[in-house]
Amino acid sequence: MKNQAYKIIFVFFLFFLCVVKAYQSENTIPDKQEQYKKELMQYAKDFGDAPKKYIDKFETLRKKAIQENIRDVATECLYYQAYCFYFTNKNDSSSIYSQRAIEEAEKYNNKTIKAKAMGLLAMVYSRRGFTNRAFSLLDEAVKELAPDDHKTKAQLYAQGLQISMYANNQDKEDRYSMQSLKEAELSGDKRTLRMAYIGRSRIENYKGNGEQAKKLLRKAITTLNGAEDNYISAHINMGFGEIYHNQNKQDSAIIYQLKALKSAMAIGDKKFLADIYNALKASYKAKNDFENYKIADENAEKLNDSLRVINISEQETVLNSLEKDAKDKQLREKRKYLIVTGVSILLLLIFLFILIRYYRRLYKLKLTTREKEEIIQEKQNKINTLEDEIQKDSIDDILRYAREDQPVFLKKYKELYPDLFKKLETIAPELTSDDLKCCAMMHLNFTAKEIAYYTHASIRTVENRKYRIRKKLNVKSSVDLNEFLMNL
Repeated sequence: MKNQAYKIIFVFFLFFLCVVKAYQSENTIPDKQEQYKKELMQYAKDFGDAPKKYIDKFETLRKKAIQENIRDVATECLYYQAYCFYFTNKNDSSSIYSQRAIEEAEKYNNKTIKAKAMGLLAMVYSRRGFTNRAFSLLDEAVKELAPDDHKTKAQLYAQGLQISMYANNQDKEDRYSMQSLKEAELSGDKRTLRMAYIGRSRIENYKGNGEQAKKLLRKAITTLNGAEDNYISAHINMGFGEIYHNQNKQDSAIIYQLKALKSAMAIGDKKFLADIYNALKASYKAKNDFENYKIADENAEKLNDSLRVINISEQETVLNSLEKDAKDKQLREKRKYLIVTGVSILLLLIFLFILIRYYRRLYKLKLTTREKEEIIQEKQNKINTLEDEIQKDSIDDILRYAREDQPVFLKKYKELYPDLFKKLETIAPELTSDDLKCCAMMHLNFTAKEIAYYTHASIRTVENRKYRIRKKLNVKSSVDLNEFLMNL
C-alpha cells in the first residue's frame, strides 16, 4: 500500500507539471498567433504580384502555424497556396489544395475559409468545362457565410462573374457583378471594392456604356493608394483596352493592352495572357496591322493549345460521383474525430476513478486502451484504402493515361464506360484494340492532331484509321465521328 501511495503522488506530480506547461504554452500562443496572422495578411496582399514565389512562403508559414497549433492560419495558407497554383495554371494542384483547405476548414469549423476555398474550386471546375458544377458549388459556398460577412460574399460573387464570363452567360454576368459591387460597398474593404469596380466596368462596356465603364475603372484606381500590383494593373489596363477598342480608338487600346500583357506575364496566368493576345489580335486587325496580328495570333494559339480542356457532358456525372465520395470521406473523418474525443474523455475519467479507488485494475485499463487504439488504426487503414481506390479512378488519371499513351488507358476507359464498348462490339465486332483506343480518344473529343501527338503517329495515319473506323461502324461522311461516339 505504501508503494501504491508513492505511485499515486508521482502521477499527480506529473499531472501538475503538464498543467503548468499547458498554461505557459497558452500564454505564448496569442503572441505567435498575432505574428503569424500579420505575416499571412502581408503574403495575401503581395502574392498576386508573383504567385510562383509565394507557394513555398505559404508552405513555410503553414508548418510554423501547425507546430504552434494555430489552425486557422495553417488552413488559410492551404487556400492561398491553391490560389497561387490557380494563377500559374496548375489546375490539378489548385484543385487538390482547395479540397484540402475545404476538408481542414470543415474539421475546425472555419466557415469563411471553407467558403473561400469552395469558390476557388468552382473557378477550377469552370476552367475544365464543368460550368454547371461550378455555379452549384459557388451557391453552396455563399450559404456557408454569415449574413454580415460582406467582404467574402463580394469575393465569391466576383468569382461568379469570372465563371459567367468563361461560360458566356450574360444574365449571370450582370447579376453577379451587381451583387459583388453591392457586397463590396457594404464591406468597406478597398481591395474588394476595387475588384468589384473592375468587374462591373467590364459589364458596362459589354453593354455599350463605355464612358460609365471608364468611370468605374477610375473609381478602382482611386482605391489603390500606391498599392497597385501586377494582378490589379493587368485587369485595369485590360479594361481600358477593351473600352477604347469598342470606341474604335485602336492606338489607345493597343497601348493599354500591351501594359496588361506585361503585368500578366509577371503573374504567369496563361488564361489571362491568352485573353489579352486575343484582344490585341482584334485591335491589330482593326488597324490592318497584319504583321503584329500574326505575332499575337501565334502566341494566342500556343497558349490556347496548352489550356485546352475536355468538354464532355457525361463527365459531369463522374465528377459528381467523385465529389460524393469526397463528402463521404469528410463525414467518416468527422465521426472518427468524435469517437477519438469521446474515447479520450472516457479513458481520462476511468483513469482518475481507478487511480483513487481501483488501482489494481490499471493493467486491465491499459489493455482496453491498446484494443481501442488498434480499432482506431484499423479504421484509419480502411479510410486510406478507400482514398486510394477513389484516386485510381479519377478523371485526371484517365486523361493522363491518354496523353502519356500508357497501355493501361484502354483498360481504365473500358471500366469507366463499359456500355460504350459493348455497343461498339455489337455494331462492329471486327474493331481492333487500336481501333477501340482511337474510339476512346475520340469519345474524349480529342482532335486528330491531338491523337496523333499523344500516340506518336502522323496525322495522316490517324485520319486513315478514323476512315476505317467510320466504314466499320457504317457512319456517313456527313456525320462528325467524334460527336457520333460521344452520343453513342
